[in-house]
Amino acid sequence: MVAEGTYEALLEEQASHLSRLRIERGNPSLRAIEERASKLFTQEKASLPIATQSAAFNGRYVGLDKLMWLVRSLMSWDQYGDDCTPPGRRAPELNQWRTRWVQITLARPKRRKPTASPADGMLSAPGYDPSSGRTDHPVHVIWLLDCSHSMSGEKAAQLNYAMREAIVEMREVAKMHPTVGLEMRAGMFSAGARWHMEGPVDIDLAIWRDVYADDSGGDGACDMGAAFRLAASALHVPPMPQQAPPPVLALVSGTQPTDDWRSGLRELAATPWGSQAVRIAIPVGADADRGVLEEFLSNTGLRPIDAGAAPRQVAAAIRWAAETVAEPWAADDDDVW
Repeated sequence: MVAEGTYEALLEEQASHLSRLRIERGNPSLRAIEERASKLFTQEKASLPIATQSAAFNGRYVGLDKLMWLVRSLMSWDQYGDDCTPPGRRAPELNQWRTRWVQITLARPKRRKPTASPADGMLSAPGYDPSSGRTDHPVHVIWLLDCSHSMSGEKAAQLNYAMREAIVEMREVAKMHPTVGLEMRAGMFSAGARWHMEGPVDIDLAIWRDVYADDSGGDGACDMGAAFRLAASALHVPPMPQQAPPPVLALVSGTQPTDDWRSGLRELAATPWGSQAVRIAIPVGADADRGVLEEFLSNTGLRPIDAGAAPRQVAAAIRWAAETVAEPWAADDDDVW
């Protein structure tokens, strides 16, 4: 048996061992690890997104398969950072990692399961329907997408690719937490702001229509403040319920705002849910104003997630955020990531 109260300490210990192994094997990037796992363990249908790796390296719970793929991928580099053969699934050198994962899982606090009376379970929020096993207060994800002239060409292609990937990722999150729905909206801003997907649309029904750079303003307008006001209009009570999981606000931008964005941000923060939202900021390209994005993140402790030339990272970011806000409302799931 593992003593009570050791769950966080065991997670920190595992994260420390993982970080040391990574450094010992040449300190590969998270992107390189993701690609290596997909290539080496195709037959096992390995999936090791950056968000999952980040969770493991930062002391969060991950499932056994994810942990083993991560360890084996790291062991596919030798001490000089050169390629080598990774250990097999039953290799003895993996036993210590399995033992540690079992200890963590035994020490993991149990979440309460929903019962016939929702007031007795985790899903006690108004709107929980025991006949369907689902709450009618889903996690709302609102995308705010820069469609100014700065997003012309390859940036727009990256953005559309990432949004399609994000919808797929969010559907997977919804499957992992069947008691918690996911709904999304998408707003676009250039000269003004408007809804591209007004919704809220159930993630299972969401179909992405490509967005394109808008030059109608004629002067490269990027009205981010208008986008914040657009989001604020969706976060009042109503239309949002008084009790629900925190919404997710994901801001994607490729340039500097050209309007009074601070007043728009204040208006957003003044709404009942705007101040509680999980925020993600994704700069696209070198012209994005990271200072503005950091101010949007406020005191969340997060940093802007650079999409760069790897738009899959955008999808990984939204997966992390959706997991974070959905987990407290979900039934007992053993494999969080």
